[in-house]
Amino acid sequence: MPAVLPDPVGMARPSRRVAWPVAQWPAADREAWARAQRPGDFLEEAGAAATWRPATLRAVVGAYGRWLAFLDTEGTFDAAPAAASHITPDTVRRYVAVLRAQCAPVTRAGYIAWLCMMAQALAPERDWRWLNAVQARLQRQAEPVRQKRTRVVPAGELRQLGLDVMARAEALEAVRPNQPLAARDFRDGLMIALLAMRPLRQRNFLGIEIGRHLQPLGDGYVLVFAGSETKNHRPLEASVPASLVPALRRYLDH
Repeated sequence: MPAVLPDPVGMARPSRRVAWPVAQWPAADREAWARAQRPGDFLEEAGAAATWRPATLRAVVGAYGRWLAFLDTEGTFDAAPAAASHITPDTVRRYVAVLRAQCAPVTRAGYIAWLCMMAQALAPERDWRWLNAVQARLQRQAEPVRQKRTRVVPAGELRQLGLDVMARAEALEAVRPNQPLAARDFRDGLMIALLAMRPLRQRNFLGIEIGRHLQPLGDGYVLVFAGSETKNHRPLEASVPASLVPALRRYLDH
């Protein structure tokens, strides 16, 4: 196993990591990143990343950690005296060449877009138009490798699949009561049917809380999400289809 050498800030530097965590970034980058997340007030403007959503923060931090790991792998990493000073046209050109061998075009463009966001957040005083231009070219060239349209299943078929899965689960429950597998299958069938009829983003669907997002309304139920929980920052409200209300009650009660 390769030796782990101490880095300039006195911490053990990881060897050949896919992405470096913030704790392993150069000191200048860490300090600039802390400033970029600082909320503003009437005396000071907010940092560039102060209003980024958690998912965006994770993506940008991960992409920048990957960038630092790339520099280390090619042997050009150093504790740069200024934040983001190692982002240059030459290093980006080599990074894109490596990504071409590792990633699909859309993913490649995404990594450079996140690197762009981080560069502007860490060093807003620098001119990053050249990096924006690189990202724009990659985005124009990006075409999905996989054709998803041919794999799309009609919503009606998905709904019927969900109903069939729930029916099989109920049949198993009738023969062998209180079976965890039956409960699991009934839940999965209900999820499939509900998503087919009320498409929601994965994060919202998996985050549903009874009483908070799932609320009783008259003889049925409604799904309610605040603007802070949706991608477009707009409140979302969707009723549970009447045909699925009995199944939902069955799941909640049993």
